[in-house]
Amino acid sequence: MPNRCVSTRPDYVYKGLTVGVAGLSEGGELDFHEPIEVGVYYVASEALTNAAKHAQASVVDMRVDGRDGGLTLSIRDDGIGGADPRRGSGIIGLKDRVEALGGTISVLSPSGRGTTLHVEFPDQHRE
Repeated sequence: MPNRCVSTRPDYVYKGLTVGVAGLSEGGELDFHEPIEVGVYYVASEALTNAAKHAQASVVDMRVDGRDGGLTLSIRDDGIGGADPRRGSGIIGLKDRVEALGGTISVLSPSGRGTTLHVEFPDQHRE
């Protein structure tokens, strides 16, 4: 399956996640077990909400890759950065959810340079 990418403005968050990430499913479908799909939806929703509410971002880039059996989700915004799990529970909640599903998450958020979330799930395709 080819890499899926969409760039969206955070104000789409308030119109619903489907509008904001509609381009992710064009030309193909991700077919993973439902808990993984729900987890990806949750991470994407939370990242877009954070970009709109906290990051002062003007653009969010989101990529979903279902090649090589696993699923990779990368979300980057051009906001103010400085996201710190010690200052709130949002990132901790994302980490807990992803790890409970057998995945990994990393957060890179240097001050003044935006935030990048990178999530990987092992092969969990539906049979």
